[in-house]
Amino acid sequence: MVATIAAPGLAWFANHVIRLPPTREAPWPRNAQVKGLQGNTHRESAHRWGASRILAAGSMGLVTASALPLWIRQRRRRPRLGPAHPAGMVDQSLGRRANGLFPALRSVRRVLQSSAGASAPSLSRFQLPTPPIPALKKIPKPVVRTASGLVIGGILGPATFAGGWPFMLLLALIVFCITVEYGNILDSVLEPKLTPALRWMLWTVSTGTVLAAQLGVLTGIFECAAISLMATLLVLQGNTKVPEGGVPIGFAHISSQVFGIFYVGYLPAFWIRLRSLSAPLANQPSQFLVWITNLLRWPLNPTIGACATVSCVMCIIAADSFAYFGGKTWGRRPFVRISPNKTVEGAYCGLIGSIVMGLLCDAAWGSPAGPLVAASMGALIFFASLLGDLTVSAMKREAGLKDAGSLIPGHGGILDRFDSYFFAAPVAYFCWYVFLRASGHPMGQLMGLAY
Repeated sequence: MVATIAAPGLAWFANHVIRLPPTREAPWPRNAQVKGLQGNTHRESAHRWGASRILAAGSMGLVTASALPLWIRQRRRRPRLGPAHPAGMVDQSLGRRANGLFPALRSVRRVLQSSAGASAPSLSRFQLPTPPIPALKKIPKPVVRTASGLVIGGILGPATFAGGWPFMLLLALIVFCITVEYGNILDSVLEPKLTPALRWMLWTVSTGTVLAAQLGVLTGIFECAAISLMATLLVLQGNTKVPEGGVPIGFAHISSQVFGIFYVGYLPAFWIRLRSLSAPLANQPSQFLVWITNLLRWPLNPTIGACATVSCVMCIIAADSFAYFGGKTWGRRPFVRISPNKTVEGAYCGLIGSIVMGLLCDAAWGSPAGPLVAASMGALIFFASLLGDLTVSAMKREAGLKDAGSLIPGHGGILDRFDSYFFAAPVAYFCWYVFLRASGHPMGQLMGLAY
């Protein structure tokens, strides 16, 4: 109580009563560089300010010292929480006495601010500079891309080797993510925007296309899906309210939906067709492939479908990796304007990587295609993957987006990661179809009906 009353009084006394005689020496060190205190006219106010601050600090210390025992006693007498000691049973008198510390400190601050005025320099000039907090080192993007690729491979690898319904369900999940990101691109391009129900309709017909391929329905599915989507567009989007003179449905709306079912549903369904090729391999897989699958505990089914699907995926991965690192290292000439980061040198590196990977997969699986056919398929898969990549780049460029999403670190969204896979699957499927048809395999094994 005494400290609470005495603190403001000491601060007022220090500012209004004490008069220190001016001295010839500067009250501050020469290297302090304090503006407003360099001259004889300001030395007296500087002495007043210094003395008041000293007494104010002493009064604050007195207030703190008087309140500290109360706080310690309150902490010692505070009961523990439990059924026998409710939280509200605390000595209220000690709490009220300890709370007097804060009004005392606030009153000291008000007195000093009102009395010092402009003659007192700011305390911020005498505070030591706060050292900057060192920023965490950013992980290099190639490391992030590699780590994300390994995680994706650990998820997609077992389903790809297993085939059947696990592969189909995982592909349906990818189609769902792609539908969401494709809808985000359309929202940035189309005006007026599509109704949210059309997104679900696009995912429904796309998943139905993939499911039909799994069940062996290979003809007429794209036509039925496109007609269903057009009917939904006319019913839902046609009744959308637009500003006066506007049209709810334009050519861009119709073409975006037709291309959407083609790109999001029809092209991914070829992965089901490719994996469903049930003709057995003429030769046994290499011991290295058997050892890898046993080490990872992945199923190994030596069929043309497993060989063609895994080989196509590995060629795409090799093409993307070689093109990325080759473009970063030797890239000089831009490849195409819609994708400024791609270079001619990176494209050459991607082509070489895809061909080499095709030859390695041919040797690992014991494929009946042979080195020449394997190298040709590797080259065609590279050009198809590059076409898919440039198609997505053109869509994102018109929408003003750098990435279609942010789900995969280092890559962007699902559409950014799997854009190279859409056109590659039909090319690989028809290459194997022509080769197996020329080799005399039955039609049922070619179309996946015996899977």
